[in-house]
Amino acid sequence: MRRYFQLLIGTIASVGFIFLFARQLNFTEFKISDFRPSVTWLAVAVCLYSLGVLVRGLRWKMMLRNQLHITLRSSISLVVIGMAANNILPLRSGDIARAALVQQRYDSPFLETVGTIFVEKLLDALTLLFLLALILSFVPQEFAQLYALMAFLGVFGLIGLLLSMANGSINRILLGVLRLFPSRIQSIGAVWSGRLDLGLRSLSSPGRWLQAGVLSVLVWSLEAVSYFAVARSIGINSNPFDYGIVTAAANLAISVPSTAGGVGPFEFFAKESLRYLTDIPSIDIAFYAIFLHLLLLLPVGIVGLLLLWAQGLSIVQVVNKNAKK
Repeated sequence: MRRYFQLLIGTIASVGFIFLFARQLNFTEFKISDFRPSVTWLAVAVCLYSLGVLVRGLRWKMMLRNQLHITLRSSISLVVIGMAANNILPLRSGDIARAALVQQRYDSPFLETVGTIFVEKLLDALTLLFLLALILSFVPQEFAQLYALMAFLGVFGLIGLLLSMANGSINRILLGVLRLFPSRIQSIGAVWSGRLDLGLRSLSSPGRWLQAGVLSVLVWSLEAVSYFAVARSIGINSNPFDYGIVTAAANLAISVPSTAGGVGPFEFFAKESLRYLTDIPSIDIAFYAIFLHLLLLLPVGIVGLLLLWAQGLSIVQVVNKNAKK
């Protein structure tokens, strides 16, 4: 029942964003015969994005260090499987499936792994907001400075949240709330809270926080340049820094509940951000957003499914594991 409810919420959100994306577009203006993407630029984009995925695996391996020791290869494999599952499961449930696979493979506490993934996502959001604020500060468009200020406020808010998790404040708040419940629920909740807190405090020293921050910046810088390379492959020429804003806007948008892969929110915000920055025809920008998202979804999805198959698993089993959590 919960899975159907998730699917319903995601479908409604995606349909709404697809409508906003497609309105006022005349798709007859685009001629498929004119579509001749540059293989060289596409190869550059794929290489840069793949390198970013490797860095994601390195970052998560470091974050798991206090919990368990896994090889870099295993970390990258699990990250790719989680990304592939996100492309198939609604509401970005692939991240939960990734934690379930770690529990099965390494007999590691589920909530502790969820905590590390939560920190990973906060670092991603922090990096994207900072990237957005920094580039918008130098953009001459109307309201750019206001948008930059709002993004900087988001950065400071996330830094405060991360500091609260690092010093255990979040765990103390959870334990305080548990005192309102019967003793049996308190004891169970205390175990869960402790496990989650260990994951949330996975970066146990300033040095590790710095390493994670640098790796996060590298991940999203590589992805932003790959977005630029995709644009160049289909003949769209604009300022390379524009794609830092496109990357931030589109990927922050897919945190909104939606169907698998963030279909709808990603296309809408990728299109609107590039339209805000350039005078490129809307139909060309719309096609770029669709083509870009397909390139992001299909290769990772295929590789993730192959990795599951190599381990004797299927996406159906991952979905069932996710449903039990």
